[in-house]
Amino acid sequence: PTKDKPSELLPDLARLPWAGMNVAVCYDSDAVTNQQVLDAEDKLAGELEQRGAHMYVIRLPQLKNGQKTGLDDFLVSGGRAPFAALPWGRWYPADTPHLTARSRQEFLSNEFPEREEILVSKNGTLLCHPSIVEIHAYRGVGKTHLALTMAGALAEKNRSWLRWSSKRALRVLYVEGEQPAADLQQQVKNHIVETDNFHIMVREDQTNSRFPRIVTAAGQRALERYIEGNKIEVLFLDSLSTLANIAMNDEENQIELSEWFMRLRARRITVIYLQHDGKSGQQRGHSKHEDLIDLGIHLTWAKGYRGVDGLRCHFSIDKARRPVLDGQDMRITWGRTPTSHEPIWTYEYMTQNQEKVEAVAAEM
Repeated sequence: PTKDKPSELLPDLARLPWAGMNVAVCYDSDAVTNQQVLDAEDKLAGELEQRGAHMYVIRLPQLKNGQKTGLDDFLVSGGRAPFAALPWGRWYPADTPHLTARSRQEFLSNEFPEREEILVSKNGTLLCHPSIVEIHAYRGVGKTHLALTMAGALAEKNRSWLRWSSKRALRVLYVEGEQPAADLQQQVKNHIVETDNFHIMVREDQTNSRFPRIVTAAGQRALERYIEGNKIEVLFLDSLSTLANIAMNDEENQIELSEWFMRLRARRITVIYLQHDGKSGQQRGHSKHEDLIDLGIHLTWAKGYRGVDGLRCHFSIDKARRPVLDGQDMRITWGRTPTSHEPIWTYEYMTQNQEKVEAVAAEM
């Protein structure tokens, strides 16, 4: 690189056919400790790699008296043979991440934080903390209703939720990107007890009534700042499509969301996001983020029902990293019963095929 144009090669070098060529750069022996030398090496090697060269690095040893040496002095003092014997190491850009691995013994002897069982029944565990959870359903089935009651259970110790109950109270943040705040207030009043553990974000409270898109670094930082400042342990995102505001078949941005969810989980934040199903009955758009989820909950209309008398739907678990021995294939209902003055959850085990048989019998 020239002094005035550090990103350009000298004309004589630029004319060479670099594509496919094996090239080694060799700077002074203090290259590993001198940042200016490392920067120069990185720029030259990066420029040649862009032109198609396969880049390597030769590291010169220090002189016997500990002083640094350059290539010319090294050749003068020792000749060509010692230089030819020096190994060629693969060149990596300065910003290449350094990955870490452990031996079997080191891995097994390390004490990683265990995931905490947080929603449990006498037959087993539904939710561990931290986790990444997807709740998906067709529009109108009741995702928000189910998620709010789940958030309320997690924010209170020993609170019942369907077949399970919470083992302790967690700090919960519910981010609502779809419903008007006025409509949401009644649901919060019905489902969330008075507690400092439950926080809710709505559009109306944000600048220009807009959330920064969670697929962007700025949007992620904004939520992380609130999470850190308020010691949030569980993050609900309702819904993925509105808060990310991307096409659901956008693989690049879906991968970025997945990476963010995994970073949050590594920081012991449980992420529970809501996703819309398409007309096929499966979630809309790209399925890439399904690869990383720990728990997938699918809601579908109860056979022959379309929401006239409140929430009534079929609850199934379509992915679980740990076996879930309780709760698979339930028909669930939220409403008053002959013995309850306030709305409660009721459920019965029933597969979708059994629902179909029941619906046919009712029509006869």
